[in-house]
Order: sequence, then C-alpha cells, then structure tokens
Amino acid sequence: MQIVVDDTASAVEFYTAAFGATERYRECLLDGRIMRAELMLGPYRLTVGEPDFAEVPPPAPASAVLVLMCDDTEQALVRALAAGARPEPSAAGASVRDLAGLIWTFVARD
Repeated sequence: MQIVVDDTASAVEFYTAAFGATERYRECLLDGRIMRAELMLGPYRLTVGEPDFAEVPPPAPASAVLVLMCDDTEQALVRALAAGARPEPSAAGASVRDLAGLIWTFVARD
C-alpha cells in the first residue's frame, strides 16, 4: 500500500510511534529530505511518500478504513493517540484518524 503524505519524515515517525511500524529503507534527496520510505506493519509493506515523489497522484480526502489486528485494542488506541492520531467515532470499535487523514480501526485478534 502506498500512502501520500505532506511530510514523509513526520509520517515515518508517526507510523512508527502509533502503530509500531519498522522502517525497512528510505530514499533521501541530497538535502536530506526523505523522498520515499518503506515501512513494515506486521507482515504488510507500507510505502510513504510526498506528492512530488509518489508513484500515484495524491488521493482525494481519505475514504478508506484500514483495520489493524492487535492483541490489546485499548493499548493500541492509547499508543496511537499519544503519537498524535485523532479519535474517530466508529461502531466497529476503537478507531483513529492519522496525519494523512486515513482512518485506522483496531480489532482484537481471536
């Protein structure tokens, strides 16, 4: 999945702090700005980049809901909120809106 963001460095920091993502690699410009970064979120690959460097055009305001399976949904919610996510009303459970405007819902593993 590729997410287009306004500030790649802030997005990497956010996804690492909020969801426990790990950075696999980053491509940087000579001025040090991150052009693109690849993160792992569990077994899933997440590519983050700014519109100038994205392989796809910037999307309209987010309309997708991403579901994260986790062992403790309350702990996941607290961690995401502490990292700067905003709470999002949801009938499906604990949900937040990230810095890119995407909605993430935490669902307990069975």
